[in-house]
Amino acid sequence: MYKSILIATDLLPASLPALRAGLRLAQEHGSRVGVLYVVEVWMVERRWFTSITQEDIAFHQAFLKREEVAALRAVDVQTRQACADEGLEIDADAMVRDGRAADSIMAAATERDCDLVVIGTRRRSTTLGSVAEQVVRSAAQPVLVVPATIQ
Repeated sequence: MYKSILIATDLLPASLPALRAGLRLAQEHGSRVGVLYVVEVWMVERRWFTSITQEDIAFHQAFLKREEVAALRAVDVQTRQACADEGLEIDADAMVRDGRAADSIMAAATERDCDLVVIGTRRRSTTLGSVAEQVVRSAAQPVLVVPATIQ
């Protein structure tokens, strides 16, 4: 049923149930799967009251590159561990993007022609969580929201 699944993660323990659920679904359906972490880039989007130099920009770009490399490694390790814990044999694509989380998740889902997005939520008292809610509201494909309390 699902040919391509995108699993969004924030790499925190609360997102592990969503990762595991997405990986199980991918194995059941023989789906191609990508696991995405988004480095939220807020520095360039806000107004600063001091001047920004070329050195500031270079520092920020170098920092972002290091963060993306470290995050990609963390996504790969967490995905491999989840597969091992679940006894799954899946070749998942570890992915890192920068930008606003919900926008980056939806862009990746569209680019990969995903027919399911899996995302976790900490299940606060009355809301899904801002990113999960934004994804649900804007998704062109089904979204599976997995509470952190599900194992």
